[in-house]
Amino acid sequence: MLQLELAASNDLLATTQDFYIYPDDFSAFAKQLENFFPKLGKGEVVLKYGSEVSNYYAYVLCKVTYKKLGELNIEIRTNNNSENKDESTAIAHFFSSISNQELNNLGKKLVTWTQNMEQPFSYEWQST
Repeated sequence: MLQLELAASNDLLATTQDFYIYPDDFSAFAKQLENFFPKLGKGEVVLKYGSEVSNYYAYVLCKVTYKKLGELNIEIRTNNNSENKDESTAIAHFFSSISNQELNNLGKKLVTWTQNMEQPFSYEWQST
């Protein structure tokens, strides 16, 4: 299992959540990002790990869908599933946008990184 940390933001909200994922699942997600090209407004790429049921360590959703020609939506939802259900509970849900070319570039860089994960990976883009 890999322990990863997702840090994401748009102009209004931000979230950071660590989670565990099988290396093959993460590699498959990276390859889908690299090759994603929606046809006629259809298609999506989804990374969903964990569950919002409190028995799970954490929940992470990263979903890419078609917005308009050349532009995609990225939906981010995280839940730390805190057992205390008080101030330590953290749930975030927001959207950002990215160009298809930028998403493919991110996927390409992730694919390369998954082959040799010795260095931390970070990637930033400006929402379209």
